[in-house]
Amino acid sequence: MLNCLFDSVDALESQIAELERETESLSRSLESQKTRTSEVEAAGQRKADDLNKEVQKRVGFLIFTSSTSPYLQQSSEIDQLKAKLRTLSDYDEIKRELEIMKVCPPSYIHYLTTDSLPVCGILRF
Repeated sequence: MLNCLFDSVDALESQIAELERETESLSRSLESQKTRTSEVEAAGQRKADDLNKEVQKRVGFLIFTSSTSPYLQQSSEIDQLKAKLRTLSDYDEIKRELEIMKVCPPSYIHYLTTDSLPVCGILRF
């Protein structure tokens, strides 16, 4: 009986030793995987940062080139010319009224209000 008990103890000690070796092996494997995971995460973060910088450069380049593009310069020039045209849009009307005023003698021109423009004694509103 004692012999059987010693055999069981030896078998259990052997099993414990085997489990300790397996635990040690798994611990090393776990540490190796942690290290590898950290390296991969760091490499991924560097790659993401590099791509982010590249995108920012390209977006900045696109903004810079589009702001100096001939199309935008022409568009701005067109807008300026349209604004100038709006300020001169009543030129023909004023010219016609001046011609009428040259023809009409001053005694026929009535200035009733500052908003009205005279046309040979007849007020235009």
